[in-house]
Amino acid sequence: MDTMNSAVAAMVSPSQANLWQRVNQTPEVPATTPAALLLDIASRRADRPAVITGQRELTYAELLGLAQTVAAHAPGPVVICVEPGWEQVVAVVAALVGGQRFVVASPDASQSARWGQLASMPGGLVLTQSWLENRLRWPEGTQRICLDSVQPERSEARQQLVDPASVACLAPHPITHDGLATPITDLIERFGLGHDDRLLAVCPLGDEVSIAAILMMLLSGGAVVVPDDIDLRTPAVWVDLMLEHRVTVWHSPPALAGLLAEHLHQRGDDRPEQLRIVMLGGEPFPLSLAGWLRRALGDQPRLVNLGPGAGAGIWSTCYELDEPDARRGHLPIGAPLAATSTYILSDAQLPCPAWVNGRLHLGGRLLAPSDQDPTEAMGETVVRTVHSGRLLPNGVLELGGEDDTRITVSGHTFNLRDIEAALATHEDVLHAAAVAAGESSVAFVKVAPGRQATGPQLLDYLRTKMSPYLLPERIETVGSFPLTPSGRIDRAALAARVETHPATTTTPAPIALGVTNSDLIERACALAAQILDVADVAPDMNLFDVGATSVQLVRIAVRAEVELKIKVDVEELLRFPSIGVLVSSGRPEGDAIDASQWIDEGVIFDPLERIAFKERRPGVRHQLTEVAGIPLADGETGDLARRRTHRRFQIEQPVPQQALAHLLGHLRRLDDADEPKYAYPSAGSLYPVQAYLTVNAGRVEGIDEGSYYYHPELHRIIPLAPGAQVDAKAHAWVNQAAARDAAFSLYLVADQDAIAPMYGTRSRDYALIEAGAMCQLLMGAAAGCGLGLCPVGEMDDTVLREPLRLKESHALLHTLLGGLPAELDTAEAEMLARMGSR
Repeated sequence: MDTMNSAVAAMVSPSQANLWQRVNQTPEVPATTPAALLLDIASRRADRPAVITGQRELTYAELLGLAQTVAAHAPGPVVICVEPGWEQVVAVVAALVGGQRFVVASPDASQSARWGQLASMPGGLVLTQSWLENRLRWPEGTQRICLDSVQPERSEARQQLVDPASVACLAPHPITHDGLATPITDLIERFGLGHDDRLLAVCPLGDEVSIAAILMMLLSGGAVVVPDDIDLRTPAVWVDLMLEHRVTVWHSPPALAGLLAEHLHQRGDDRPEQLRIVMLGGEPFPLSLAGWLRRALGDQPRLVNLGPGAGAGIWSTCYELDEPDARRGHLPIGAPLAATSTYILSDAQLPCPAWVNGRLHLGGRLLAPSDQDPTEAMGETVVRTVHSGRLLPNGVLELGGEDDTRITVSGHTFNLRDIEAALATHEDVLHAAAVAAGESSVAFVKVAPGRQATGPQLLDYLRTKMSPYLLPERIETVGSFPLTPSGRIDRAALAARVETHPATTTTPAPIALGVTNSDLIERACALAAQILDVADVAPDMNLFDVGATSVQLVRIAVRAEVELKIKVDVEELLRFPSIGVLVSSGRPEGDAIDASQWIDEGVIFDPLERIAFKERRPGVRHQLTEVAGIPLADGETGDLARRRTHRRFQIEQPVPQQALAHLLGHLRRLDDADEPKYAYPSAGSLYPVQAYLTVNAGRVEGIDEGSYYYHPELHRIIPLAPGAQVDAKAHAWVNQAAARDAAFSLYLVADQDAIAPMYGTRSRDYALIEAGAMCQLLMGAAAGCGLGLCPVGEMDDTVLREPLRLKESHALLHTLLGGLPAELDTAEAEMLARMGSR
């Protein structure tokens, strides 16, 4: 499909259109059905085990024989009402080989719910078990087959020709036969599943997780191990079954994987060593759980996050964890699976650029009938989902929340998943869930095994991660989470707990601002409307929705600081672009502040005016341009042309240790010198400027997280504070994103005691000249080392005192952020050039 010729694509920049095209370049695979694949596998693996339970074991031949017998007596839609056991596998296979649509009715549901599902499938045949036949009531005239009483017929059952595009099941949304088969076969191929694999089915039949668990093994030729119904929530039995049957694959919602991780940590032995793949889907996969699964299972199993299907197949995306980003609590969902396409669209139905939030839409061959009206994105039909998210520059999708987790508090709209994600970055948290509570929210936390954390402590932690208006009313720690039948956290039950035990809430008094709060907000709205050239701006309006750009947001912040006498947290405003955030983040403590206390006289703050000032090139004496001069011959620039500043770094790949060693080698003492001599000059050959290094976790090969001193005479780095970190917020807001993504940071620090005795009050000036020469040397050498560097200023050096073990005589002169450079698209390169970053 030529997506670039669509009308919508014409409104998207070429670089972003190309990025979306790369994201959606999924493998072309032929349409197929689970029935066709099962028949092929059964013919080749007839005597291999397909289903393993405590009561019965079925080979592929036996499974297919039973399924074909049931299918021969099921001419219409099928309702499956079974308890966990081999019967659930037979029921699903029977519906698939018979080409009949099926729906699952839980035997634990109320009678009205079950009867309602039967009414939605007129003429549907019920597949059940003999004990449920006697225990449950059924509408009059309902036809039923007890699967545990079926005997395979000797005659050859007639094979049904199944249309791959027809609907196979409702679980809970319509999924086609092709939508069942294609994503599963893609996962089978990606992870090399085969006849030696075993999967423990810990989810009762009823949704995409349980159906995927069954089909993943059957379509790969492996075997499904099904626990007894009574053991579905018993981790000790899970582990025993995994060890007994050498289970290699786990597939469940994250909440059940959390129970497994907790049990293995407490058990301390009998780790299921054969387990090699852990696939999680159905709800957000939190960062905290990924860490505890690693602790419990070791480094061998591959951790996989699966994205929601919602009308485009059983799953839509796949992401295999490597080193998760510790800054984000929920893990990305990756890129689309075969025959699926994914887009993040704005309210105007335009593909969102990287980093911009929007609505997840799904398309591709697997689309099934949906209640949502289809729309067009980049030349193809897509369907809106309930999920919001964004695209990362590396082509990976990241979800932010769903429609039913969005709430409004004091005029501010946000997603409860933001609270859960922030809590998931705490090392003592195993799992977290947040629910609405009146005009606020309440968060529930399961503390990791062997750890201790209280609700107030975790609330204090959140204050360092989130805006004040996003904070929950309180945080409660729980021994266990209530779970839905499918194994997800039951947020409805948590909400009911909040309603049963409400807490007294108080509204904080407004902070004195020198003007009334309403007056301040009104003036801020008028200021934003003027800059954005719109008629009106509401306090809770997302300014991106009215066309604001990041440059305009910075301009609003600068004007607000000068005219409203408030100091604005610009990074917070860029994350949550609304007037409410501008005012709340900008409130000073006490009376209104005097802007002259923190704004230097005559300094230009307006970003557009700063660009205009730069483009005038005031450092050149333009009045001499027309004066006759002596032309000079062109010379070679050597490596100087390769020097550039990088503000974006790769976060997926660590820096080779050799590359960092090569870079730092330019600062080492020259061995053939009779007296101290380096590749850069120093006043009196004193060389008082020292180099220090901080390394982020897992970002440089063979070097642990922490701080180091570079010893120029030994050419080695000396550990100072293992595990030490420097918060990106210590930098000016414009450099914080680069600081977070950098693999390492270099600090050029002057020791005044090493130069002041000879140069007195001029010592700092000479040290700055030396630091400048060192910086230029490193910047010129970085490209040859395969590295990118970004020199930055405006850093709070007080945070470096402890990790770098600095004395009173030490003074930070310059900082360079470093890592493997990330590619820039054309638009980004042009913008950085204009802003002076090249």
